[in-house]
Amino acid sequence: MQKLEIQGAYREQNGKGPARQLRMKGYVPAVLYRKGSCVSLQLSQKEVDRVVHSLSGRNNLITLQVTSEKGPATRMAVIKEVQRHPLTDTVLHLDLFEVAMDEPLTLKVPIEIVGTSVGIKAGGILQHGIRELQIQCLPAVIPDTIRVDITALEIGQAIHVRDIVFGEGIKRVGDTNPSVVSIIPPISKEKMEASLVAAPKEAKEPEVIGQKEKELKEAAAGKEGAKAAAKETGKDAKAKK
Repeated sequence: MQKLEIQGAYREQNGKGPARQLRMKGYVPAVLYRKGSCVSLQLSQKEVDRVVHSLSGRNNLITLQVTSEKGPATRMAVIKEVQRHPLTDTVLHLDLFEVAMDEPLTLKVPIEIVGTSVGIKAGGILQHGIRELQIQCLPAVIPDTIRVDITALEIGQAIHVRDIVFGEGIKRVGDTNPSVVSIIPPISKEKMEASLVAAPKEAKEPEVIGQKEKELKEAAAGKEGAKAAAKETGKDAKAKK
């Protein structure tokens, strides 16, 4: 896990106006959360950009060197959320969570699949299950990813959460039954064609054309009737004259 550092200071003013002024001066507004409480910070824009662009994972440990009237103080944190500008991708705001180095954290870590399965070489198809794991560990040993080697995996076999060997100091949390990855048999041409034939046909559209034609004929008949009636009315008028 990378260990990164950002210089910053506490800030008292909040809101859109003060935040905009901070950005103009080269700072990023941030909030540091810790067990139900939070403090507002202003962090160096250059250092934030450097750290955010060099992150190898979402659980990287950040060292905050925060200055105050009492002097500098070191606080350890992980980034929980990064707010960016929709057009320039510039970092606008950071949410951080403070950690204590002697207190374990419960967090989710992405799974990284490594190796080429013998089952894939034999024509099998790789099928992913869950893509992240919930673990518990001290901040100093937070892994960037959980690596799962599938080299020995054959067709019809799977790796479940319970099969993964974690590093020292890392414990799994939650259900151990979910499948992480499996190799399924290839689909033959015959099965593919059979599945296409067996697929339900699309429902036919309601017979609108015939109805439309009927409506047009009725409308035309109505017009003809109206013309005939008008013609008869004209004849009657002439006869009276």
